[in-house]
Order: sequence, then C-alpha cells, then structure tokens
Amino acid sequence: MIVSYFNTILCIDGSVLYHVNLCDLEDGGHRACQRADLDTLGYEVRGAEHECFTILKDGRFLSAQTDGRGDHVANCGGWEKFREVSDDARPEIPLIPESQSIPKRIHQTDNPLEIGAQFADNVDQLKTLNDGWVYEYYSEKDRLDYIYEFYGWPILKDYLSINPRFGAARADLFRYLCIYRHGGVYFDMKSGVERPLDEIIREGDRFLLSHWASARSTRFHGWGRGCEVAHVEGGEYVQWFIICTAGHPLMRKVVEQVLFNIRHYLHPLHGSGSTATLNITGPHVFTRAICGHVAEGTTRLLDAENEGLVYNNIANYMRSSNYRGEQSPLIL
Repeated sequence: MIVSYFNTILCIDGSVLYHVNLCDLEDGGHRACQRADLDTLGYEVRGAEHECFTILKDGRFLSAQTDGRGDHVANCGGWEKFREVSDDARPEIPLIPESQSIPKRIHQTDNPLEIGAQFADNVDQLKTLNDGWVYEYYSEKDRLDYIYEFYGWPILKDYLSINPRFGAARADLFRYLCIYRHGGVYFDMKSGVERPLDEIIREGDRFLLSHWASARSTRFHGWGRGCEVAHVEGGEYVQWFIICTAGHPLMRKVVEQVLFNIRHYLHPLHGSGSTATLNITGPHVFTRAICGHVAEGTTRLLDAENEGLVYNNIANYMRSSNYRGEQSPLIL
C-alpha cells in the first residue's frame, strides 16, 4: 500500500487518485493504488528520502489534500511525500459488540497512583453531580495493566512505544482503548460538568460530539482550526471528553487509525511537539477518522459549553509536563 503524510491510503478510481483513512479502506470498496497503477497513469516516482518518495506528473507533485483529494502542486512539502507499507499492516483489534446505551461510567487518567491534589475538587464534583455513576481513575500503572488485560501485548507495545515525554499522547491512546472497550464518559483530569450527565445524555444517544465554538461565549473562538482539519465544518471535534457506547464502530475506527499512525510515524516527516501529537494521536486524527461518518445517524452534535460540559474546571491549573515544544521523537 502507498500511504500519505496523513497515514491515509492512496486509492485509484479509473484515472483519479485520492486517499482514505485505513479504517475506511474496506468499508467503501476502495482499491488501493499500486506502483503499477502509477506507471499506467504516466506518473514518475522520484527519490527515497527518509523512506519517502514523491509522485510527479508533468512536473507537478501529487499532493494529499485534507479532504481526501489528490491535487497537483508546483512545490514539495510534507503533504507531497508518500511511502510504501505492507498490505497486511492493519492493526488487529478485538471486535467489541456495541452496548445498547451509554454506560454510566466516568473514566479519568493521570500518571500518579493517587489523584493529584489540584484535581480533587473537580473529581468530587463529578461524583456528587453524578450519583449512581461509577467513577474510575487510572494511573500509569493501571493503564499498562488495562491495555495488557483487554488488548494484549502487541497493543501494549504500541502504547509503550510512545515517548514518555508525550504524556498527552499516551493518554490519547488510552482514552480511545478504554472508551471503545467499556463505553461511558471520558474526561481529562481538569475537565468536568456543571450539571448531571443524566441531563445531558438523551435516551438513544450513542456518540456525542462537539466542536470548540460555543453559543455561550467566545472564549474558544478560533480553537481547533488547524490546517489538517480545515475541511471539517466547525473545525476539530474535541476529545477532552468522549461520550459513547461501548464498542461503537466509530471508536473502533479511531483506535485502528491511531494504532496505524503510531506504527508508521516518521520523525523527519511528522515532526514532534504539538504538531505530531495532534496529528498522530490527538484531536486531529480523532476528527479525521470520524468526520466522514457523522451524518450516518450514530452520532449527535452538541454545544459542549452550552450543555454544561467544562473544558477546564480548575482555577490556576498547573500542567505536569509540556509536550508542545518537545523536539524529541513522539514514537521511540
């Protein structure tokens, strides 16, 4: 298979080249493009820098656009670089039957064995406002045990390959694995609610999504508008909270794409810091994996802030680490 900068699969339909997420390859009857197809269409494959090559026609570079198109441009950057990977590179993920409703379980995670002092009031509020819900906190040790128990060594190995300096990326992967397996509600440690989840979640809800923009205030104006998700109306879908059924098919797509991203990360191509984190494990890949399926009746879009979901419920919040400026590789 030929993969793009986005770790999407280059496909062919007649004379048209486009690209799709690995997690969508089989669903839509897409045909992966092969080197022989490029020769037939009159493309030139040039170079092999850091495992990457470019694809040219009439002196213009094939470019993987964010919306899945294959455009042609005059200059070469990251979006114009491709690689070949094995056709059997698809991650093996247990198939979990979807639950009939969203379980009443709240999940949060941080590295220490005990909940940090700055988060105590937020956790207490979550528990108080959601009487009858199960609350579960996972330390770094708990995450290792959880992934090994429910997903086995190959996926735990993927988790351990994430540079420990990128705690956010490790938390990204864990939240997807946890919510896919058990469903319920995931919150970042600093995030919470102003009113009970039972008043937010409706009967029949399967997956709740929100953009950053809110009708309640302008505090998040312009957030989540990275170029990698520029094609998505409203920008990225936030994943500081995830609310969905266990075994939801879109969460399976997220898990599959993130694992594929981790296994095919290249430091010279994908970079480091916030850019790599957003695109390899974070809200950009979360958004790109599900954005083409939100109209299929399995999701509901809401205004998180207006509904009483709180991004930061802690005054004077102190980060334990800052991955944004980190220069070392995201994946070791």
